[in-house]
Amino acid sequence: MLDIENNSNYSSSNETVTRSISSPSKAHETHDKEDIRIGKNLNVTKEIAKQGSFKSNDNQNSSSDSSSSSTDDKNHAAKNKKNYNKNGEKSSENTSENEKLKNGKIELEDGSENKPKGPNEEEIYRLAGRPPLITILHLMIGPIISQVTGALYGIFNTIWVSHGIGEIGLSAVATEITLEGIGRAFGYFLMISASTKISQLFGKGLYEECTQVVCDLLRVTLICGAFVPAVILPIHDPLCRWYGASPETSKLGMQYLIPLCAFSVFTCLNLCCQGFLQAEGRTLLIGLIDFTAIVVSCAGICPLFLYGFKTGINAASISIIFADAVPGVILLILYFKGKFGIKPKLNQLLKPFSKHTGPALLVGLSQLVSNLAGCIPGIPIRNLIGLSAGNPHIYDLAMAGFNVGCRFFQFSVCVCIAITTGFIAAGSYAHASGNDKRFLHLSFHAGWLGFAWSCLTTVFALAIPKQICLIFGKGEEYLQYSVPMLRNMNYLGFFRFVQFNSQGMLQALQLGGRAMLVSFLCNFLAFLGFGYLLFYTNKHDVIRLMWLYSCVNGFGFVLGIILLIGPLRKVYRLSKIQAGEIEADLSDVEEPYEDLMDEESVSFRFNFPEKRDRVNSTMIDNYDNHDDEKNKKKTNEKIKGKNKKKENNLDSSNDSSSSNQEVKNLAEI
Repeated sequence: MLDIENNSNYSSSNETVTRSISSPSKAHETHDKEDIRIGKNLNVTKEIAKQGSFKSNDNQNSSSDSSSSSTDDKNHAAKNKKNYNKNGEKSSENTSENEKLKNGKIELEDGSENKPKGPNEEEIYRLAGRPPLITILHLMIGPIISQVTGALYGIFNTIWVSHGIGEIGLSAVATEITLEGIGRAFGYFLMISASTKISQLFGKGLYEECTQVVCDLLRVTLICGAFVPAVILPIHDPLCRWYGASPETSKLGMQYLIPLCAFSVFTCLNLCCQGFLQAEGRTLLIGLIDFTAIVVSCAGICPLFLYGFKTGINAASISIIFADAVPGVILLILYFKGKFGIKPKLNQLLKPFSKHTGPALLVGLSQLVSNLAGCIPGIPIRNLIGLSAGNPHIYDLAMAGFNVGCRFFQFSVCVCIAITTGFIAAGSYAHASGNDKRFLHLSFHAGWLGFAWSCLTTVFALAIPKQICLIFGKGEEYLQYSVPMLRNMNYLGFFRFVQFNSQGMLQALQLGGRAMLVSFLCNFLAFLGFGYLLFYTNKHDVIRLMWLYSCVNGFGFVLGIILLIGPLRKVYRLSKIQAGEIEADLSDVEEPYEDLMDEESVSFRFNFPEKRDRVNSTMIDNYDNHDDEKNKKKTNEKIKGKNKKKENNLDSSNDSSSSNQEVKNLAEI
C-alpha cells in the first residue's frame, strides 16, 4: 500500500522532479529534495514535473504570505501528527474499534474477525474479508459442486443413453458434443462477463453501476439465445456427412440437438445469473442450485422421458433444458425483487447501455473464444477420426471410445475450472481495490490447488483406464479403442491446470486480450495443428491421434507461463510499492501499468488512497471521489498537514517557507 510518509510527502528518486525545484541556498535545496517525495499522490508529482522549476522571484513574492500562515499550519500539522504514525498511517488510537487490516481481512486486537459495516457489506466480506486460502476454498465450493455435478450429469446421461439405445446412441451423443458445447459457450461468455466486471465495480465502490450492467447483460442473453439455433441447426446434417457418420447416427444426433437449440436462451439466462451470484461471492448457492436441478433432471426427468414417455434420445437434452430453465427463471425473479445484493429495476432494461458493459463483454469474450476454440476444432477432429477409421462401424467404436475420453476430460477439468471461478471474483476485487499482495496470494493458492487436482486425475487415467471405460460401456471391441485412447489423452495431464489458471488470472487483471490469446492459441491453433500433424504422419491410427490432447496440455503450460511473466512482474512491483518496501516513480503511473490499470484505476489507486484503504478493509462508506467536495477537502488538508510536519525540525526561513507553500498550493490544486 502506497503511503504518505510522516517526514516527507514526495520522492526525490525522480531526478526530473528534483532538478525542477530550485532553491536559493544549499541547505534549502537539500531540504526540498527530501521533502518532495512520491507517496500516495503520484499525480501531484506529475504536476510538479510538468510545472518546471519554481522561480526564485515567485518564492520571494509568496514568502510573506507563507510566513503569516506558518503558525496556523504548524498548529494544524501538530494536530494531524497525533492522528498518524511515522509511516503516515492512521494510529491505532484513532482507528475505531482498534480494527486492523491484515491481508484484506479486518481483525480486532484480540484476533477475532469483524465483519464489515456498510453497503454491500456481505458481498465485500465474501470477496475480501478472509485470508486468501480460505477465500479461495470458500468461493470454489459452489463451482466445484456445479462443475462436478455437471460432469457427472454428462456421465449419467451417457449411461442412460447407452442402456436405452445402445452404442449407436453413444456415437450420436459424441458426434453432437461439439455443437452442444458451442451453444453453452455463449452462456459461459455471459457468466464471466458478469462475475469479473461486477466484482471489479464492487472493488471500486461503484455499486450503482452494477445494476445497469446486470440489465445490459440480460438483454444480451436474448441475442445469444436467438443466435445459437440460427447458426447450429442449418450446419448439422452437412457436418455429420463430413464426419463420415451413418444416416442413423446423424438422425439420432439431430433429435438430441433440437431441444438444446430451441431453448438455448434458458441456458444463457441461467449461466448469466450464476455470474451475478459469483460476483457477489455466493458460489455455494450456485452449487446447491445446480446440484438440486441436476439430481432432479438426471434421476427423474431423463429416465421419465426415456422409459416412460418413450421420447428416445432427446430425453437427455430435455432434462438438460429443465436443469437450466427452472433455476434461471427463479434467479431472475429474485434479482428483480431485490433479494440479493445487486438490485436491478425493470425500467433499467429500457435504458442505454452502461459504459462498463463494453469492457465486461470484452473480458467475457476471452471465455467465449476459449469455449468456441475448444469446441470448433472438435469438428475437423471428428472428421479426422472418420478418415482414420475408414468405415462406419469402426467410426462408431472410435467415437464411443472418444466419448469416454471427452467425459473424463470434462471431469478432470471441472475442479480446475471451479478453482479458477472462485479465484476470478476475489482476484478481480483485490486488484481493483489496490491490494495486489492479496492478489498474488490468491494466485499462489489457486495454482497449487489446480496442480494437486491435475495430478490426481492424471494418475487415475493412467493407472486404471479399463475400469473407467467399463463405466460407460462393455465389449472387447469397445475396450480395444477406449482404453488406449483414454491413456493417450492424459499423459501430460499434470500440466492441464496452467492453461485455466493463467487465463483466470489474466481475466482478473482485466487483461482480456491476453486471456483471449491463451484461449485461441491453446484451444484452436495448437489443437488443430497437433491434430493434423498426427494425422498426416499416420493416417490410419485413430488411437495415436488422441495424443493431441497431451500435446495441447504441454503447449498450454509453456504459453500460460510466458504470457503471465510480464503482468505478474508488474503486479509484484505494485505490491511492493503498496507495502512501502520500494518507492514509486513516474514510470509506475505512465507506462508499466497502463495495461493493468485504466485512467480511473490509476486515479483510484494513487489519488484517493483513503478510499482505497477503506475498500481494502471492507469498511465501505460509499462516497464518490469525483463529486464529493468534502472528501476532497479532507484529503488535501491531510496532505497539507503532512507537508508542514518537517518544519518543526528545520529553521523557518522565509525561503524555506516560500518553497513549502508552493508545494502545498500545488497539492491543493
